[in-house]
Amino acid sequence: MKFLKESDKALVKDIDNKVKNKWSWKWAGEVLSRDVPKVGPVTYTLGECLVKIDVAGVAFCKWCEDKVAYGGNGKKHLVAHCNTDKHVQRLRVRCTNYSLGGTFPGAQKDKTKDSETGGKSSLFSIFSMKKPSIAPTEKKVVASGSTVLPPIMTQQSLQNHLFPSPIEQQI
Repeated sequence: MKFLKESDKALVKDIDNKVKNKWSWKWAGEVLSRDVPKVGPVTYTLGECLVKIDVAGVAFCKWCEDKVAYGGNGKKHLVAHCNTDKHVQRLRVRCTNYSLGGTFPGAQKDKTKDSETGGKSSLFSIFSMKKPSIAPTEKKVVASGSTVLPPIMTQQSLQNHLFPSPIEQQI
């Protein structure tokens, strides 16, 4: 199966030679509008989902991965495929995969944040949130009366304690 482009008009004409309704490249620009459940109105062209293949009277739906016969009814059959439950489900997934609606914790609409940001999208407000301040460790050390050593000093002293140097072993 080979996908054909508009530049392959001569090849498409040869392939669809004996078909009643031959492939028309105008169909690829045909705009479809559909109300998708849980998404809303969606507009797309037949060329976004359907492509002509090297089989007479058959196109291929890239979204559904199905072969769609158009030889008998032409464009009507392609549009009918776009109204099938499987195609609408794939269209819904395609629309929701590109939106970042509730992906981030700060993405929900908050009127107080909108007034602070001047009406900008609350999606990016999670990046501008104030981070909690962490108290310096020095205050904790003074309060508990213990000392904190940097990790490098601890590591060196631990190595010397577990494995004495060769000079110390000879004595």
